[in-house]
Amino acid sequence: MRVHFVRATIVVVALMVSFPLFAATVELTPVKDNTLYEPIQQDGFEDKSNALGANMFSGKVKDADADPTGGFRAAVRRAVLAFDIAGNVPAGATIDSVQLTLTMNKSPSSTNYTTNLHRLLADWGEGTSDTGNSRQGRGEPPTPGDATWNHTFFSGQFWSVPGGDYSATVSGSQAVGGTGTYSWGSTSAMVSDVQLWLDDPAQNFGWIVIVDESQIETAKRFATREDTSGGGQNKPKLIVNYSTAVISGACCQGDTCTVETPADCGTLGGTYQGDGTSCSPNPCVEPFGACCADDGTCTEDTEANCGSAGGTFQGDGSTCASVECEIILTPYLDPLPIPAVATPISGAPNDTATYQISMREFEQQAHSELPNPTRVWGYDDGFAPL
Repeated sequence: MRVHFVRATIVVVALMVSFPLFAATVELTPVKDNTLYEPIQQDGFEDKSNALGANMFSGKVKDADADPTGGFRAAVRRAVLAFDIAGNVPAGATIDSVQLTLTMNKSPSSTNYTTNLHRLLADWGEGTSDTGNSRQGRGEPPTPGDATWNHTFFSGQFWSVPGGDYSATVSGSQAVGGTGTYSWGSTSAMVSDVQLWLDDPAQNFGWIVIVDESQIETAKRFATREDTSGGGQNKPKLIVNYSTAVISGACCQGDTCTVETPADCGTLGGTYQGDGTSCSPNPCVEPFGACCADDGTCTEDTEANCGSAGGTFQGDGSTCASVECEIILTPYLDPLPIPAVATPISGAPNDTATYQISMREFEQQAHSELPNPTRVWGYDDGFAPL
């Protein structure tokens, strides 16, 4: 997250009083996103969803199922996404500008189609449905809590109108053609939407993305918050510029993060993270990762605890199952093993003698700090390994 500050002074002439105005920018990723798939007769009007998939869809597809027979099975797709505004912008702030950026990564054509944002009027869910890398445009059977064409939360809560309840007012519009990155805003309607979500978080249901539905093959595929391509750079992104007369920032109370003034954070017994800091991502939860000890063993701990224990931290989110810890041995700790003198089968050592030497596999403690002996190849005179 990038946060920028600008300090200005507003002078109230009538009262001859001045006070500081602080401007900041916060960059957010969605807290949820999904696709509403219009049901079709060929699938028995079965609802579909794709809560945890790496892509979401908007527009009208030509073939909405895998039936190889002739004819079209056209159906509409609508993407929905929402951002946590109140958790990242201080209460009472004024929203100055807003920009939404989406990455469109697949389309049946590069033709430009008008793609509109509308403010959603009902809450909706993101369950656990996931198409993975197949049938993304056709969706998967919904899981409990999923948004579908008919449901706000599958399977017991419904939109008042199938396909989503949303404002008729277009909040933002953009022509989307070939693959690439597209931005909406800033528009007065988008600013108004985000200001509403800040002032009344209970009304924050996000936007629905609607592409031209008057003809077939207008569908566009956009990356979701679950997309990891490009190091996560293709996830949806909302940039909010706001100003406030009150200095605030992230306040940590244990693992819980809220945006507070320094004074209020102190009253709550929290730890203030700095002016303009945000709760997205949560700075209060110290991430775990794999910690490699010198003896090659692995534990999962915080970076601070790993360092205190003399280990080597492998990175946030790493696991012992995904890393291979090296064993760091003390050099020159053990003397080199001296092999025994071979015993001849006839004659005498240091004289004319006959030896019967064979090669065989055995175990040797190569270093005293290694947990187990090492399997090696060596020589054997029939009496003892050499």
